[in-house]
Amino acid sequence: KKELKKTDEGLKDAVRRLYRMVIIPGKDRFLDIDMGIPTYGEQKCIDEEVYEKLRLNGHILEKIAPLVLREKYLSNRDYVLTEQLYQSALRTPGESRSINKNVLEQGIAEGVRMGLFGLGDMENDKPVCRYFKEQPSLAFSGNEVMISEALCREQMKQDEPTIQESPHTQQETGEIPKHREENKEKGIVSQGKSRDKIQLRFSVPKGKVSNIMGVMNLLQTKFETLQIELSAMDGNMSEQDYEDKIREAFRQMGIELHEE
Repeated sequence: KKELKKTDEGLKDAVRRLYRMVIIPGKDRFLDIDMGIPTYGEQKCIDEEVYEKLRLNGHILEKIAPLVLREKYLSNRDYVLTEQLYQSALRTPGESRSINKNVLEQGIAEGVRMGLFGLGDMENDKPVCRYFKEQPSLAFSGNEVMISEALCREQMKQDEPTIQESPHTQQETGEIPKHREENKEKGIVSQGKSRDKIQLRFSVPKGKVSNIMGVMNLLQTKFETLQIELSAMDGNMSEQDYEDKIREAFRQMGIELHEE
């Protein structure tokens, strides 16, 4: 019994010494990473050791610097699709691996806030900057693009009004500026008012789902609770596809479904 207990105590270290090589795909070949001899008495699980080793060697990223994103994807181009960028990170051998999608999202959002690049979408095959030096809303789908700083600044200059009214002139004359009158006629709410609740019901046009995602992300930055009621009609789906693709997708996202 004494020898058996002694052998059992050393079994974990013995197995760990045997399984010490980690092989990961590189750009041109597979890379061998030696985990080394385990520290005596180490209580970490082997998956924790592998994660820590890959993280220290830069193969797993917990954070992406916006400057790295700019140099990597916008150094020789004006824009790049965010969905293409995300899929490339998942599928290209040798690419650094993020621990989750939020890492890339936070890196892009920080870069937009800093003004290193902008975020927008494709309109008539041309990139249009929507967010620059402000908090963006990302969807990673459809025509959403990350846009170079130079192109965003150029578009902003084009959008600036050529004539600006002096506030002193407005006060002296007592006249309401024309654009304010137009806004009032159109029913545009002034900046001073706000809503603490929003309820919308609408039909989504074919091919416009990705555009809605950006609005959903924006709402989630403003409100703690976001509930969506989804009705799909005028088509059909097999029960097997529903179970395997719809219910399973929601389960993996940790979203509880309330079905009617």
